[in-house]
Amino acid sequence: MTWESSYDSKGYDEAVERYDHSPLLEYQGKKTVPKGYRIYISALQRTYDTAMQIFDFPAEELEGCLVKGPEAFIKTPLLNEVPKRSFKDTNAKYPKAWWTGRCRIQWYLNSKRQPETRKETVKRAEELADLLEERGEDAVLISHEFFLYTLKGVLEERGFMIERSNTFRIKNWERIRASKRSIHCGVCGHNCLLTNPGCNVGKDAAKMQGIKFD
Repeated sequence: MTWESSYDSKGYDEAVERYDHSPLLEYQGKKTVPKGYRIYISALQRTYDTAMQIFDFPAEELEGCLVKGPEAFIKTPLLNEVPKRSFKDTNAKYPKAWWTGRCRIQWYLNSKRQPETRKETVKRAEELADLLEERGEDAVLISHEFFLYTLKGVLEERGFMIERSNTFRIKNWERIRASKRSIHCGVCGHNCLLTNPGCNVGKDAAKMQGIKFD
């Protein structure tokens, strides 16, 4: 989607709505077959489209796979993006970044002007973490940038180790690994499986224990 240079409040809210339903850029990474874990997506169409691009579903059912095709995606609003609303009603026009920055400040300050406050977002992330821990199974979560910052923080508070390919802003198509499983090589003091860049000795030990990773 192409954003305009500036918007009034009504125009910004309409543009945000269009973005949520706009088509994705084509995925350029390696496609994989989802074996042995469930795939959770948000209630927004963009995560379904993302899953269809990054996973390679054969025509026949996959033996030993919990997911039997795209119809088996588990859709949950717990993974939805944190919604945005213009920070005030006005006919004055401001750049997109001005609108977004100020609506996120309102979110952080728990302003009721925003559709969801920071406290409500944290509660939603906690509910999702509770669900995942209760089921106790490996899973793939496909969600959205701003919500993932909150979810990442909640998981870290619960003792999950986080491995990312980027250091700062979460980018489109970025894969983030979260795990409580700890694999040590017996020499160093960190989690050899998850600490970025990781320890090859620890990863070899993980393979011997049957832990699968790309």
